[in-house]
Amino acid sequence: MSKHPSSRTLPGTLPGTLNDEYQEFLRAEESTPPQVLSETITRRVRADLSPSFLKLFVKLGVVHAFVGSLSLLVCPQFGIAPFGNHGLMAVYMQFGAHACLAACGATFMMGSALIASLVLRPEELRALRKKESLQILGLGLGSLAVFLTFGEVPALTLAVAWLIGGAISGLAALELGFYVRALWFK
Repeated sequence: MSKHPSSRTLPGTLPGTLNDEYQEFLRAEESTPPQVLSETITRRVRADLSPSFLKLFVKLGVVHAFVGSLSLLVCPQFGIAPFGNHGLMAVYMQFGAHACLAACGATFMMGSALIASLVLRPEELRALRKKESLQILGLGLGSLAVFLTFGEVPALTLAVAWLIGGAISGLAALELGFYVRALWFK
């Protein structure tokens, strides 16, 4: 054991020079940071804790573009199939065209919503929860617009079935993700 005085401290006390530095800190005069610095920090913290709707939608869109693209590998959407296979569509079609489109919409939106609920920051999730229906509906409409532009154009009722299936499963997947995340980070 070292006999140096600073190496022997009582529980709850600071070792030698660290204690001296702490005491010097306590004796120092109060100083106010420049107003511009305080305002900049406050704006930054406020922006981080309350992300804008647009910023959040863009982040959600990036996740959706990646995960949605992967989902096309197992469930083609409106004739868009990277490998020309029918994937889950062959199973879903047994239940009729409307059920197939609703299930395809659900498959497409569910993965994106679940992954987003697990990768976004807690403050982004709080903001997302305030307008989750609008965000999911926006993603669904945007996706539908892309599919209709580059794929086949179905009857309006089929597109609506896809959108309803996607919106319901997207909202359910977000809730599941919120629940799982709450369990992980208790």
